[in-house]
Parts: sequence; structure tokens; C-alpha cells
Amino acid sequence: MNRNRCFSALCCAAVLSACSASAPSDRAPSEWPLRPVPGHLALYSLDSGTDDGVKVGDRLTVWRGNEFVTELIVDQATPKVAECRELVENRRLEPREGDRVKRR
Repeated sequence: MNRNRCFSALCCAAVLSACSASAPSDRAPSEWPLRPVPGHLALYSLDSGTDDGVKVGDRLTVWRGNEFVTELIVDQATPKVAECRELVENRRLEPREGDRVKRR
């Protein structure tokens, strides 16, 4: 009987571990530094991509401290990088390198 309980506990632990490892929101960062794409107005790159749950069509917000700057939409995403464009109509401040990009 003790052996069955141990086996059961090990199986549960393995399943829980596998589930938590595959859920991107559990390990994914929720904010990144803003990096302008050189030579392109209103285009930005994030050091995060589909591996972290960022996908095409996601809307992200840009902040400077507690102040809203603008909004971005993800146009392309690879496992490690996402390319975004600014939704200029939502701009409150001029975006700067180092502003923080957050999930909505």
C-alpha cells in the first residue's frame, strides 16, 4: 500500500511539473524594454516572442514610469523576438528607448 502511494505521488508531481513548464504565462516576462528598429519610424522590437506567449495581433502598452506613452501591436513574432508597430492614434508621449512595454 505504501508503495502505491509513493508511485501515485511521483506521478502527480511529474504531471504538475510538466503542466507548469508548458504554460508560457507562468515563466514569461510581463514587460520588456522598448527598442526602436533603426531607420524605421514607429517600429519596435522586443527580446521576447512566441516562446514567451507573445503572438501576432497582441496589443501591448508602453509606459514611462507610471505614465502611459503609447500602444503597440505585434506584427511578426518568432520564438525569441517580436516586431511591433506603434498605434500612433493612441500616442500620449513620444516613445523613447528604455520605456517599458507591458502586456495589456
